[in-house]
Amino acid sequence: MPSILIRLDPRHLVNPDTDLRYIVPDRLAEVSNGLLADSGCDYEEITNAMLLYLSTTNLDAALPFVIEVLENEMIYGNRLA
Repeated sequence: MPSILIRLDPRHLVNPDTDLRYIVPDRLAEVSNGLLADSGCDYEEITNAMLLYLSTTNLDAALPFVIEVLENEMIYGNRLA
C-alpha cells in the first residue's frame, strides 16, 4: 500500500505541540473522506522532527489533499508547508 511521509521540524513551528501527531492525520483523513489513514509516527534522532506516516490506496488522488491542508490550513497556530 502506498504511503506518504510528512516531516514536521519543531524548529520551524510556532507551536510544536506533540498533539500534531494526532491532529494532522485526523484532519487529512477527514478531508480525504478516509482516503488517507494514520500509519504511525516516529521522531528523527538529531533534529527531533516528527515523522507522520499516512497510508492510502490511491497516491495520486490522496496527494492533493495533503498539499491543500499543509499549504492552506493553520493547525495549532502552525502553517505546516
